[in-house]
Amino acid sequence: MSTRMMRLRSVVAPVCVIAIAYEPSLAQELSYGFSTEFVAGEFGLGRSADLFIAAVDTTWSIDKWELGVFVPLVRASGPVPFEEQHRRLSLNQTTATFVDETQSGLGDVSLSASRYFVYTRRKVLLQASTIVKLPTADPDKLLGTGEPDFGLRADVVRGVGALSVSLGGGYVFTGRTSQFDLQNRAEARAGAFVQASSRYGVGGAIDWRQSIVRGAPDPFEATGYVSANLTSRARTTLFATTGFSDGSPDYGVGLRIVLE
Repeated sequence: MSTRMMRLRSVVAPVCVIAIAYEPSLAQELSYGFSTEFVAGEFGLGRSADLFIAAVDTTWSIDKWELGVFVPLVRASGPVPFEEQHRRLSLNQTTATFVDETQSGLGDVSLSASRYFVYTRRKVLLQASTIVKLPTADPDKLLGTGEPDFGLRADVVRGVGALSVSLGGGYVFTGRTSQFDLQNRAEARAGAFVQASSRYGVGGAIDWRQSIVRGAPDPFEATGYVSANLTSRARTTLFATTGFSDGSPDYGVGLRIVLE
């Protein structure tokens, strides 16, 4: 996507918008997610720009394995860096192109595979993930680079009563294109989540990513969120984001619903 537009996020540890828990279900389970997000700012380009993302995703969990598919639809206005598309709402994968007008269409689809390692006595979970970004966005509309990306990520979550804290990091091998000066990138995240009651939880995360556009400012931002169990098999999350660097959005808001 362009340098103005990336989750949760979370992919993935899925976007930074996740309810952190220290023990996954061992039963086979299929879940569906529906997400929207709007972000706006100058993104270090000196002009206002905004991005709207609507996405659907499916996750299949069995034992300690998890497979995921993330499909975004994107609408971008102004000189937005599209590296925001896959950082947000799910899988932390990015592309980087620039647009100076409104464009919309299918974004880059991402596939993920994760393995959980649970240390029950210490209430610690390790999640190791691989993410592949497919070049499904239209490069002629500047919605993607037309090249695949491959990412590796690890996250550690520690549970202490109703509180969970997490640390994570990863590295993305970016597909090269003659059109843009791209580079591989590192990323890091820290977060905390409190299960305030049987129905509601609150949390937050800080997220840093090396820019995949060589010489561009690195995104660095914070996200806060509130989650609620709508039923025994449905939950929703409301979240808001603000940036601390020229490569980040000034603000963003979003909603995610998961059905199991």
